Amino acid sequence: MAQDVGAGAWTAGVGAVYTPGFVPPFRAGSRDRLAFGVGGRWMPDARVQLSAGFDGLWDRSAGATELGPGDVQLGAAVWLVDPGPVRLWLGFAAKLPDAKDEGELGTDETDVTFGGAAELHAGDWRALVGAGLGVWGNPLRFANQDDVPELRATFCWKPLPSVAGGMTFNGDVGTERNPARLTAGAWVRGSLPLGRSPGASRGFIEIAGGAGFTPAAPDGIVALSAGFGGPPG
Repeated sequence: MAQDVGAGAWTAGVGAVYTPGFVPPFRAGSRDRLAFGVGGRWMPDARVQLSAGFDGLWDRSAGATELGPGDVQLGAAVWLVDPGPVRLWLGFAAKLPDAKDEGELGTDETDVTFGGAAELHAGDWRALVGAGLGVWGNPLRFANQDDVPELRATFCWKPLPSVAGGMTFNGDVGTERNPARLTAGAWVRGSLPLGRSPGASRGFIEIAGGAGFTPAAPDGIVALSAGFGGPPG
């Protein structure tokens, strides 16, 4: 979610996402997937954001089930310039090969995505639009990869200090090795301070839902997360 942030801001939480009818990268068959895990974000500087996450995966396909660890996700973004109400970001994300390839929970390959984004601030409204290139390792061919253009957009509204909501759009452009995956959804978040001091941490609960619009995208998306975070220092 796009939001006001600064040096010392942090967030940590747990969550789960259910995506039925999902086709993983480099695979042909769909499955129902439940991902559940932990993640966090920290800004050591007002212009630098670091993130990390890890999840477990449960898949069901063709009457069979598979349970195991997912991939570690790491990310970093730098706020380059701030021309008026627009912030320009540049960052990267990496997926480490921790999930089992044998059960098709992962690809056993390290994937990296590079990209940039423009974030617009207008009162209680926020909009972030970004594009990047995902370099995905191919588990079916040795020393082979797929370069996948990726599109992201988020629109947020914060009518009250304790309530926020918005819409999201995610798109992986189709290539010769991977079909297009386009999804859209909406979310709402409620938060409350965990103490009476002005700098007290805040707890939050977020509910999200969505759907896919291409055959390889999930038929639906249902997500629930909860956690807490600290304000900028």
